Amino acid sequence: TQRTPTKRSGPAQWEAIWQQRLEELIDYKNKFGNLNVPWNESTNRQLGRWVSKQRTLFRAGSMTPSRQRALLNIGFDSERQTESQDDDTRVKKEQVDRENCNSTDDTGVGTTQRTPTKRSGPAQWEAIWQQRLEELIDYKNK
Repeated sequence: TQRTPTKRSGPAQWEAIWQQRLEELIDYKNKFGNLNVPWNESTNRQLGRWVSKQRTLFRAGSMTPSRQRALLNIGFDSERQTESQDDDTRVKKEQVDRENCNSTDDTGVGTTQRTPTKRSGPAQWEAIWQQRLEELIDYKNK
């Protein structure tokens, strides 16, 4: 991987990085069969963030025509949310659903627990989600 260009870097260095990311995206597509790179996984974090930024630039019309063509040639969809964005939406919906679950029996389902904040790590969110899921499964099986 190349070092990220700075404000003093020339256009050629920025273009080289863009081309490198495009190649990484093509490799990702060849490996996984899609261009929906999660931006919150450590293995693909830089590429995922780059893809997200390209979607934003593409939709805003701030991308050069040659870059647009290069992305379209590999099947890029500027309107597609990434899987991690879909997951974020799902997690938010589940959080609202959990908050609306006000069980009054002694199962523990619906009991309040401190909700993780934006600064909480994914592990904390996952642990709470798993705990709530197990509670709901236990409740359903009773």
